[in-house]
Amino acid sequence: MHPNSAEENWIFLWTLINSIYFFLSLASYLTIKRKWAEKRNALIGLRTIMTFQNQKIWAYANSIFFRLFFFINSICLLCNTILFFSLKDFKKSFIISLTTFGLATIITVLGLEFFLVYKYYIKKELR
Repeated sequence: MHPNSAEENWIFLWTLINSIYFFLSLASYLTIKRKWAEKRNALIGLRTIMTFQNQKIWAYANSIFFRLFFFINSICLLCNTILFFSLKDFKKSFIISLTTFGLATIITVLGLEFFLVYKYYIKKELR
């Protein structure tokens, strides 16, 4: 079944993006609970320059990252849902949602990377 109007297209895209981030949040929650990213592996984990320094940094970074990712995406999902139903402009809601999730993910990864650089090189921890 194909959407009949441009408005339905934007509603579909908004629902798709929010569903993807909802499932990513659930996956990050499961990663925390089941401790899947404690040791380096080929599937799950935050891969940055700092996380490959040693096993201690890998475990520390992934424990923080998945908690932050779950928390920030849950807040973004709630705010985007409220915005979607109050704004009534579905194209603008989709663009704001996409921008919000993208910026939240980038800020989370970069913030954590800077935090790890600080803890490793300046405070001389995580060695």
